[in-house]
Amino acid sequence: VILAGGSRFSALAGSLVWYFANILNVIIINHNNHSSYLASFAVLFMALALRNRRGFYFFAAGVFTGITIVFLQTKGLALAFGFGLLMLFYALRAKIPKKAVLIFCGGCLIFPAIVIYIWGPFFLYDTLMRWPAEHYPAVNKIANSIWFGALAAFLTVSFAIFKIRGSVDPRRYR
Repeated sequence: VILAGGSRFSALAGSLVWYFANILNVIIINHNNHSSYLASFAVLFMALALRNRRGFYFFAAGVFTGITIVFLQTKGLALAFGFGLLMLFYALRAKIPKKAVLIFCGGCLIFPAIVIYIWGPFFLYDTLMRWPAEHYPAVNKIANSIWFGALAAFLTVSFAIFKIRGSVDPRRYR
């Protein structure tokens, strides 16, 4: 909303309504919802950082990515890896300063380092790696046909949108 020219108030109000609407539904609120909300702030700050090239935005993107890592490790690490590659690409093309990558990484490490300090690496390994690896496969069995159906639906919708909008002109996005 902000990057499209909307106001900061409307973006914040919309995201807070979405977040609190999810909290009211106690059955489905869990670490996935929290991490998605935090990841959306990380994406917002990264977009602002790449647009304005200010250190504060790179740091804020890193902090929210680090908090996302704490809530849901796979999503947070994928986000950090994606942002890292994107920033490396921009830094090598001299579109952002190289120290921005370090500022982002520093922000990313704050909250995971606090969690590792409080609980220790062995406890975290047991609770986040070993226990889920031993217990989740028996509980989370999803047939491959469901995954292929979801992939087919995604590709069908993507193809339909592409056909409706026509071919994308790359000069439009420079």
